[in-house]
Amino acid sequence: MIQWIRPKIWGNEKEHLIKAFDSTWLSAGSYVDLLEEKFGTIHGVKHSITTCNGTASIYLILDALDITFGDSVVVPAFAFGAAANIVSTIGAKPVFCDVDPETYMLDPKHFEQIVSQKKIKAVIPVHTYGGVCDMNPIIEISKKYGVHVIEDVAEAMFSKVDGRFAGTFGLANSFSFQTTKTITTAEGGCILTNSDELNFRMRTIRSHGMRDKKYWHYERGNNFRLSNLLASLGAAQLEYWTDNVSQRDALYKKFLAKFGNIDGIKLQKIPSNVSPVMWTFSIYIDPKFSKFNRDEIILKLKEAGIETRPGFYTFNQMKMYEAPFLPNSDKLAAQIICLPFYLDLSDAEIDFIYKELLKLKL
Repeated sequence: MIQWIRPKIWGNEKEHLIKAFDSTWLSAGSYVDLLEEKFGTIHGVKHSITTCNGTASIYLILDALDITFGDSVVVPAFAFGAAANIVSTIGAKPVFCDVDPETYMLDPKHFEQIVSQKKIKAVIPVHTYGGVCDMNPIIEISKKYGVHVIEDVAEAMFSKVDGRFAGTFGLANSFSFQTTKTITTAEGGCILTNSDELNFRMRTIRSHGMRDKKYWHYERGNNFRLSNLLASLGAAQLEYWTDNVSQRDALYKKFLAKFGNIDGIKLQKIPSNVSPVMWTFSIYIDPKFSKFNRDEIILKLKEAGIETRPGFYTFNQMKMYEAPFLPNSDKLAAQIICLPFYLDLSDAEIDFIYKELLKLKL
């Protein structure tokens, strides 16, 4: 079976993990500090706060901004559900925004329609599949209406727009180090911010609301800490982050050359000012492409030994969200397939995926 995604082990992960283990600092420790320092320095951001996962990062940001019951937060209707779930969990209301049908990301025009008609506390642009949202108009609109911008960068680590890293535009921005992500700590996450106030508050909330005085809770908090053991993996992976970026770029170019000229298949648009570091490679299947529907194509590829993923389901398909039908998002949700995309994928395997996909054409 050709897996959909497989983490890249660069070579020093086991050495650093053993060092962390032998130190007996299994929870907090020097590797947590090192990972935070290196990740923040790479992005040129003042504060880097590690967390137990990317979803906790979003929760921590919203909590530190006092977003709660009665507040509304804009989230894209086509995206992984972490942002929408956490907005609901914290007691606020997710307001779903349609996406651009070409880039798959939050549509600034629809976003402005929403904020001009309804009081919105924050927006969470999700950078999807390695692309980057059109951040300049999102920032301008948010400033105009007093909306906090919180980037979800789980799928676009090290991607850039106009030479600037994704995750450096918003007030505070969430990253994921989950196993499938560009840099992994198995499970883990991080927040980047230049705000001294938010940094101080998020670090307090992250550790049960405690600071310098043991067992004294300055405010209600939670346990969102990343362990030293897991941080050691991330620190090792960051030693090769530039190699990671260059190899992903080379792999992406191979996929563009292979799948970019098939009748009935459309690729995600990456604007010319974006330098993507792709997390996965998606294809939009025109219904006229095959006698099989999208889900049947996924099954046929699996039978051939190729694991894939569907595009994200829209929230109106899942009734608990009580979300509206949004045409672009629903169209994408019905027709997108994400192909295997990882650094150890061979040219022969890419060619095999291509040939098996062509077999399913009308």
